[in-house]
Amino acid sequence: AGLPEWPYDYPDRPEQRLDGDRVRALTFGHMWQGQHSSGEPFLLQIGEDGTTAYRSPSSLRSGMLSLRDNRLCDLSGDFLLGRPNCGYLYHDPSSIDGTTYEYVYVNAFSLMHFSVAN
Repeated sequence: AGLPEWPYDYPDRPEQRLDGDRVRALTFGHMWQGQHSSGEPFLLQIGEDGTTAYRSPSSLRSGMLSLRDNRLCDLSGDFLLGRPNCGYLYHDPSSIDGTTYEYVYVNAFSLMHFSVAN
């Protein structure tokens, strides 16, 4: 059925939503550095093949990212019984605690403000 709205009161702004080509260019083979809506910082290293290594003060995990219908899908054996958690990327510059981030990744369980670090 889909989500009626994104979590954390994040508004869906179709004009800021990135298409699959742009998502691919920002994701695969890059590292994201940012902050969750909870204020927790994170680093997400993403291989060319979609393999991921995620680090935050409270978590360390690995997984896979894939692109499906312009949505970025996170797949990890330790989350959602191995089912994909998909969401959109938005170009939505924002400043949190004095740090400016260029993008937002939002899915059913998290809202991540980030910039591409490499």
